Amino acid sequence: MFDEAQVAEFLKNEGIVVSGRVVPRNFDGINFYVFVEVERDSRNLQQPSNLTLNRLKDALAERGIFVDFILIDGTARDIEAGARASLLHTFHDLISNAFVSTLGRKAHLWLVTKRKLEDVDLEAIQAVAKVYFENVGFELVDLKSTTDENLPSKTVCLKTIRLRAPVTEEEIIDLLQQSGFVVPSVNWMSKRLDLLRKEGFIVRLKNGNYALSLEGLSKLGTLKSRRSPDISRLLALARQEQ
Repeated sequence: MFDEAQVAEFLKNEGIVVSGRVVPRNFDGINFYVFVEVERDSRNLQQPSNLTLNRLKDALAERGIFVDFILIDGTARDIEAGARASLLHTFHDLISNAFVSTLGRKAHLWLVTKRKLEDVDLEAIQAVAKVYFENVGFELVDLKSTTDENLPSKTVCLKTIRLRAPVTEEEIIDLLQQSGFVVPSVNWMSKRLDLLRKEGFIVRLKNGNYALSLEGLSKLGTLKSRRSPDISRLLALARQEQ
């Protein structure tokens, strides 16, 4: 049976860089958390790969040692990227994406799930996430699934942009939250805006602001009445100047 030092030595001999010490889980002598630094190569592929890590996990299991790898972004030390990589590696059958919002040293974790999670699933994910955030100096405050939240749809985002365009990403987030919508993180919003841009509905100006394209305006349509969204936009702009 291996102890923490032997687990670390085994992985070192396999070319795996362990970040910090191997952490006992349940203190039963056979279950451990292992922090591993991962980077991206010139082809943007994760190194070490999940295939390699899974092979080593199986090799240790054959020796009666069970590990969960907690992946740390070794290039940018990005909190969200590290959390996403770690959770997708361990729970690839449950999670398709993860986002993190922080306030001070407190972290809120948002999960995009492949199916409705059972309590036992949430407990397992929370246990891994808690250890990850503690290792990078944050406290995990809560964990939520985006399927249970009031996320802004594409149409809602387009309507919000039209109301104040040209508008910054920060202003879009603020407007959506004022309207009662949940924005999991800045990265989540950036991905949503990038998707709208690639679909041709919005344009990103040189100064970083966003506005609707002709295709975006056409998608929303116009109303020739006092409730016209274009009139609403003019009224909103007028209020900004007061």
